Amino acid sequence: MTIAETLITRGKTEGITEGITKGKTEATETMALNLFGEGMSLDFVARVTALPTERLSQLQQELPHSR
Repeated sequence: MTIAETLITRGKTEGITEGITKGKTEATETMALNLFGEGMSLDFVARVTALPTERLSQLQQELPHSR
């Protein structure tokens, strides 16, 4: 395998890994928004999703009628 082919393969692998990570984060944040929409507390959502409370506070602000 040439150096160029190795770099292309490495780039594809890194891109796929980055995409998977981004997808998981988006899914977890969607779950957090749904939990907030059901009236769950920040502490509860933090325990369930393992997202940092700072990020959860930002997500709460995105809700139409945040509590």
